[in-house]
Amino acid sequence: MQHILLVDDNLTSLKQAAALLKDTYKVSMVKSGSQALEFLEKFTPNLILLDIEMPQMDGFETIQRIKLDERFRKIPVIFLTGDHDTATETKGFEYGAVDFITKPYSQEVMLHRISLQMELAEYQVQLENMIEKRTEKLLQTRVEMARMTAELDVARRVQTSMLPKGCKADRIKDGFSICAGMKPAKEVGGDFFDYFKVDDNHAAVVIADVSGKGVPAALFMVVAKTLIKTKTKEILSPGKILEEVNNEICENNEEEMFVTLFLGIVEISTGKVVCANAGHNPPIKIKADGTTEYLSVEKNFVLGVMPQIEFLENELYLEHGDWLFLYTDGVTEAVDEKNEFFGEERLLKILQTSEIKGMIGKDFLSYVKKEVETFVGNTEQADDITMLVFQYT
Repeated sequence: MQHILLVDDNLTSLKQAAALLKDTYKVSMVKSGSQALEFLEKFTPNLILLDIEMPQMDGFETIQRIKLDERFRKIPVIFLTGDHDTATETKGFEYGAVDFITKPYSQEVMLHRISLQMELAEYQVQLENMIEKRTEKLLQTRVEMARMTAELDVARRVQTSMLPKGCKADRIKDGFSICAGMKPAKEVGGDFFDYFKVDDNHAAVVIADVSGKGVPAALFMVVAKTLIKTKTKEILSPGKILEEVNNEICENNEEEMFVTLFLGIVEISTGKVVCANAGHNPPIKIKADGTTEYLSVEKNFVLGVMPQIEFLENELYLEHGDWLFLYTDGVTEAVDEKNEFFGEERLLKILQTSEIKGMIGKDFLSYVKKEVETFVGNTEQADDITMLVFQYT
């Protein structure tokens, strides 16, 4: 049963109010403001009915002292008064009263007003508890987000450290000028590239796109990149390399992720490139005279889905001054504010412009990157944008 504290110096009025309430509420009675404060030190009622006109400490002073104490300030106080005027009500509300009940008492009015204020007080407590819980949850979420942001930053730096430094002229002996770069759609991405020396006369170039984004894709990227590099040091056949890498990835691929990948092994002395394409975008060849074309290479199945499959190879030849441009679908599938794709045709036209001729790798990529950025504007991209270009010199 809900508990009401009655405070009134008039014993007759006190008993009258208690009689009206006793069947509905537990009622405690005191005859002064000081007694009310002493009572509150021992008990916590659900509501206080407080007479205004009392000697020594009137209702206004009493409610002031109640509201100053953090323990009691949420207890609703209804003033009891025989003086029903606007000035008294205004002062009472300013001091923290929630309502007024005028003497002589009407049981129906009294019960209705008390019930209403108790309901409001209960709703207020529920609302404050809800706000407190949500605030706590929000703080926990912010802490978790800060932790995740820190972890993603570490993952991004680890991932970046595993990629070859983007722009290195004459990176592989004196036979090539190579430049590459990646712009992740998230803090860490699933795209990767690599170029490295295999032996004195062979170099490897790789570009790939792992399904998904974020940390899982980055971890899958690390596995795929490591396997590719290890196998390439042992085997000079891109098709055989991809076959063995695919089998190993399929063994422990519980997340069912996959990777599209282009691997080329270049014979430095002749410019011959033996390559295998695992579901990746076709490379673009830009000849020294400016002729530009997509190369027709066998598009094998992606890595990581089905073991024991064959990866067919292609051969192509680079002459002095020829470029090979490799990219992920984040370039051709970049979208603008109208949700239109950048597209393969647009990319080919850009690579055919006269501005490209005579550029070094770094300027070459910067030019293409600027064209893509101009196209997309402020539109957020869903995929990583990765490009690699090397020139046979």
